[in-house]
Amino acid sequence: MIEIILHGCCGKMGQAVAAAAESLPDINIIYGVDRNLQGNHPFPVYFPINEGPKKGDVIIDFSSHDAIPSVLDFAVLRNLPLILASTGLTEDEQNQIRIASQKIPVFQAPNFSVGINLIAACMELIIPVLGQDFDVEIIDKHHREKKDAPSGTALQLGQVVKECGKTGHEIGISSLRIGTIPGEHTVIFAGPDEIIELKHTALSRDVFAQGALKAAAFVVGKPAGQYTMKDMIVEQAI
Repeated sequence: MIEIILHGCCGKMGQAVAAAAESLPDINIIYGVDRNLQGNHPFPVYFPINEGPKKGDVIIDFSSHDAIPSVLDFAVLRNLPLILASTGLTEDEQNQIRIASQKIPVFQAPNFSVGINLIAACMELIIPVLGQDFDVEIIDKHHREKKDAPSGTALQLGQVVKECGKTGHEIGISSLRIGTIPGEHTVIFAGPDEIIELKHTALSRDVFAQGALKAAAFVVGKPAGQYTMKDMIVEQAI
């Protein structure tokens, strides 16, 4: 049984993780952490994070980037693995994560959908073959309440393009914030007389919640370091 501390438990993603965990017999949310202590929860809720009991095997954080310092300090103090889902991080916050990962395992992903990370893996195969004759554009769609644009996922996909040798081309990212779209990303490769599109659509937040719970199971027992969805996918494929 893996016991999880859910940070940001009252937000939309926190609630999705809590709901997904209820159907998994080997996962238990031991307590939550949130500024909002109101409402009924199937587990106790504390704030701030250091008010919680000394229990748990791993922390899942679906709060906001301004909580990064306190979550990292807590995880290092308790020697707990940490799943980080916050996007829009500053360079200083990213540096704090690197420092913490020298002491604990930190699993970080802008998108916990297995599908979107498989698209990134496909891009690594496609881009070197297409070469410089193809332009690459990324379309990033999310619900109107999402604060960061481009999304962390769109930036992740753009980074894949750069790392695969397309540094000589400008990578366009178009971001739309409309309606209630959980997340939709399209990568377009346009070349001489042909177009290739890779598209991923999340139909609910449950795909991200399930991915975060899989990440929690993956990272428990791992040595200190930085981990990503790619690490988890590669291990599962072996």
